[in-house]
Amino acid sequence: MITRTIERGLKEIRVVDIHPKPTSAQPSLDDPLGGKSSMMKDAIIGPRSGGSLTFRRSSLSRVVHPRDNAPFELGTPDCHDPNYPEYKNHPDIHDANVDEGSRRFCEHDLTRATLTAVDDVKTHPLHAWRWRYKDVASTFLDFKVHWRVNCRTSPGFQDIEYPLGPYGPSCVEIMVENYRKCDNGGIGGSTQAGCLVYTLNAGRRDQYY
Repeated sequence: MITRTIERGLKEIRVVDIHPKPTSAQPSLDDPLGGKSSMMKDAIIGPRSGGSLTFRRSSLSRVVHPRDNAPFELGTPDCHDPNYPEYKNHPDIHDANVDEGSRRFCEHDLTRATLTAVDDVKTHPLHAWRWRYKDVASTFLDFKVHWRVNCRTSPGFQDIEYPLGPYGPSCVEIMVENYRKCDNGGIGGSTQAGCLVYTLNAGRRDQYY
C-alpha cells in the first residue's frame, strides 16, 4: 500500500494506490502522473508445458462486436442504503461540511489529473483518487474518484476536475449533488460522468478503501 499524506493544519489528504500482488518492485510516487503511483506491467506467464500449442477452430462462428462507449454525460446519483451496517447510527452530516470537503478534495493539486482506460480498476484493483476528510464535528467524509471497470468513452480520457469538459459539471458540483440528491440521511452516493465514478461516503467510522 502506498500512502501519500499532505498535512494542512489539522486536516490531511491521503492518496492510496493498492497494487495486486505479487509485485517485483515498489512503485514510485515521484513521477509525472499527477501524484499517482506509476503503473507496473503484469508478468507474462507462458504455458506450463514446453510443447507446441494446438488451436481448434470452433464450429460456430462468433461475431465480435466493438464495445459500446459509455454516454459522455452525467448520470443520476446511486444513493447508498442507510440500512447497511456501516451507516447504522451514523453522526449528523452537515451540508456546509460536505461543501467544504468537496471543494478541498476536488481543488487539491493531486486531483488535477487526467484519467484514461489505463486507470481501469479491472487492471489495477482499488486504483483510485481518495481522501478521508474529518470535519469540525469529527465526522468522516470519504471522497473517491475512479475509472469504472471495462468502461470506454469517446474522448478516451477525462479530467477529474471537469470530467465532461470545461463547460460541464465540476467535481465539486458532482460530489455535493451526491449529498443533496440522496434522501438517505446525508450519507451520499455515487454518480457516473462518462467513465469516471464520483463517490461520497459520509458518516462511516470503519476504515474505508
